[in-house]
Amino acid sequence: MPSARPVTYCTPNRFVPVGVIQPGACEKLGLRADAIRHYGWTLGVSHKKKGLKEMTSNQLEKVAAANQKDGGTLKRAFEHGDVWVKLSFLVMGLGNLAAGQLVKGLIFLAVEVGYIVFMAVPMGGAYWLSMLPSLGWRETEEVWNDDLFVYEYVQGDNSQQILLYAVATLVITVLFVTVWRASVRSGFLASCKKTQGAHVNTFAEDVKSLFDLNIHKLLMTPPFILLVAFTVTPLIYMMLMAFTNYSKTDSHLILFDWVGLKNFGDLFNSTSVIGRQFWGVLGWTITWAFFATFLNFFLGTIMAMIIERPTTRCKALWRTILSITIAVPQFVSLMIISTMFKDNGAAQKLMRTLGFIGANENLPFWTNALWARVTVIVINVWVGIPYTVMSVTENDVSLYGFATEEQQACFEMLTAVSGVGPKVGLAILSVMEPQRVALAISAGDHKAFKAASGVGPKLAQRIVLELKDKVAKGFVDGISLEDVAGTAADTPATQSSAQAIAALVSLGYSQSEAALAIAKIDATLPVEEIIKLALRSMAGRR
Repeated sequence: MPSARPVTYCTPNRFVPVGVIQPGACEKLGLRADAIRHYGWTLGVSHKKKGLKEMTSNQLEKVAAANQKDGGTLKRAFEHGDVWVKLSFLVMGLGNLAAGQLVKGLIFLAVEVGYIVFMAVPMGGAYWLSMLPSLGWRETEEVWNDDLFVYEYVQGDNSQQILLYAVATLVITVLFVTVWRASVRSGFLASCKKTQGAHVNTFAEDVKSLFDLNIHKLLMTPPFILLVAFTVTPLIYMMLMAFTNYSKTDSHLILFDWVGLKNFGDLFNSTSVIGRQFWGVLGWTITWAFFATFLNFFLGTIMAMIIERPTTRCKALWRTILSITIAVPQFVSLMIISTMFKDNGAAQKLMRTLGFIGANENLPFWTNALWARVTVIVINVWVGIPYTVMSVTENDVSLYGFATEEQQACFEMLTAVSGVGPKVGLAILSVMEPQRVALAISAGDHKAFKAASGVGPKLAQRIVLELKDKVAKGFVDGISLEDVAGTAADTPATQSSAQAIAALVSLGYSQSEAALAIAKIDATLPVEEIIKLALRSMAGRR
């Protein structure tokens, strides 16, 4: 029998046993020896040592994850790494080069050289960072050229450009630090493997792993870079602009300075120019948000309920008319609506035809501030209502009314059954009273439900099966459903009722119909008398 294999923690110059992996455990985990080595493991063949315990697959996976997470940290690399690993803190890629990973090490080294060149060249990253505290001070000037006898413009500083390039430099620096950390970690793990005599991956193997174990890195890196470049960087730039006097007089878009929180103080000061504009815009925004949300939801729900009424005809036509604004690209819809509300547009002509305005008059839909705001709200309702209508219709937001609490309780009980919707529940209650429903379920009479529209044999059986326990607890007051089902005590009255039910069933009545009729008759009467009274009762109902 092959011996157990101890799993050792990857540290330089020593082996720390953390458990024993039994023969075949690697295969059970779906791991190859090179895959295990990829996570920083070393597998040696030896007999089981004292103090080592056998590890399950789950334990093995947990230890592997912990080993991978801890084995490449900067702290462990600095404490236990060899001289090349420690030098890689300053010169990226030295740890990989010393471990034989030439291409990988050169790539890390090229990244560092590129960053240094980017920072050191004239008008490079270091220059823009140095200009960030002041945002520039040199203005564009006219200088006399003695040779040409003309004035020439000398370009000054541009605060916008300085701020943008400085932010981009900071983002590039953060990305560089991330690559630097990965370089140190990669060099440390490669050094561990080389020290322990394990296989060190070649560049080709690393590239191959990008399409296998590390495919997430291959797929996520390009979107991450694009996200940082086109989303994160502009957001940081715009947030920093809020702390400058970007719109100061005579220097707009050219030179501006840091002002700290002054803009935010002016923002809440109603006497300042910015404050008046802010509170005016905020008031209109709140008004817009209220009416846009309330009217779209309220009117959309009303329209959906009107369309879904049983008496409403041509439902598909009304839905189509309302959803046209969704089917057509929205910019096309807004262009058409804008044309309709212009002078001599369809809306103006309609107002003239109805006599609301004169023949040569126009309503100021776009020229008056108040009219324009109202018009925008109306247009938003026009465009937004179809979404609410479709949402309400799709989710069947309807109101149902019931004459009694028993009907409502029965409806809720029926719709709790899988496959029974509101329409089926209403169909059942339209042909059966709640007492009749309860008795049919308790008696196992699934055929009684087939009289309702939309209820087939399988659904009827499901209703009886799923609701029998609920009904047996006493859904209908004054009627012992256990007696109907034959589960009550074997008393003379119960025997008489059972015999009467059997007689009525033999005459062609359903079991639930017979049970409902007999439940209202004194069970102490003779069987013949019970049958006579039940027949009279059922004949009167029919």
